[in-house]
Amino acid sequence: MEENNAKFLRAAIDGCVETLADLLDNHGQCIDTPDTAAEDISSIQNTALHHAADHGNLEAVEFLLDRGA
Repeated sequence: MEENNAKFLRAAIDGCVETLADLLDNHGQCIDTPDTAAEDISSIQNTALHHAADHGNLEAVEFLLDRGA
């Protein structure tokens, strides 16, 4: 599951809505999973929504909000 968490957070950073949807719909990903492996101490506990917003990925932000983030 940790691998899926990393993929989910990376998809939010990259703005890859298709990957976000796949992980949520087909792999049981929790939408509010915190980033516990962040290298930057200020990013620890950030969610996919935080990462998408921080990287200016509006489509990913809207998708995550529509899904209940």
